[in-house]
Amino acid sequence: MQAPSDTSLHPARPWASGWVALGAASVVFHLGLVFYGLAPALVSRPLHMALLLPWVLVYMARTRLQRASGWLLTLLGVAACGYIAFNEPALANQYGFIDTHLQMAIGVFLILLALEAARRAIGWPLPLVALIALAYGVFGEHVPGAFGHAGIPLPSLVGTLTIAEGGLWGSLTGVSVSVVAIFVIFGAVLNAGEAGQGFMNLASAIAGRLTGGGAKVSVISSALMGSISGSASANVASTGAITIPSMVRLGYPRSLAGAVEAVASSGGQIMPPLMGAGA
Repeated sequence: MQAPSDTSLHPARPWASGWVALGAASVVFHLGLVFYGLAPALVSRPLHMALLLPWVLVYMARTRLQRASGWLLTLLGVAACGYIAFNEPALANQYGFIDTHLQMAIGVFLILLALEAARRAIGWPLPLVALIALAYGVFGEHVPGAFGHAGIPLPSLVGTLTIAEGGLWGSLTGVSVSVVAIFVIFGAVLNAGEAGQGFMNLASAIAGRLTGGGAKVSVISSALMGSISGSASANVASTGAITIPSMVRLGYPRSLAGAVEAVASSGGQIMPPLMGAGA
């Protein structure tokens, strides 16, 4: 008899068609960037974040409070990202210096939104490190001795982080837009067909019967996938969807299975010929 599903883990299922539409829009957007050519960073990267917010803040919500606050933050975040994208020509001429109170409010909100989204997705450690760095930028002029600095004007600090090609819209976001997103889509297509299974079959033929074969299959398949993706995140999204469940079925602890795939995908990232494009 089939066990009843736990709807609390996927509270957004009643709007499944909406999530499918959002996923399709995200795929079309990222593939469109490939065929369109070079889009301004202050257009492509804020829109990338706007498409990401509903998945982090709403789809992954576990409680009604999280879902309600997630909808509010998503709507405000999409509006803020849209402001950056649609005012790109004017903002690009400001060279990272905020001119108006509205821009300051949007900039501070985007920074706090990114920290909150990161907290909900991966917990407190990384957002806390970012908060300490931001606090040093704001209050570092009051730190005595060699560890202090001369002071950074708040409009310049917030502007550099939110209306220039740095901070939220820096190189890491650029890699997420142009490399990671494309290869996550690529990995999903492979997993939907038989191409991705080919890597798994080859790895299983090489290491499947060895001691610790499940983990070795993960390492070999990640090396093969990494040779065409150059991205650890895309590697985990593609091969990890198969190797992690298979290791769990073989009796590996879940934490160990996830760790093996994470390390294997990080190593696969630097495999030739791409050799770490995502890094």
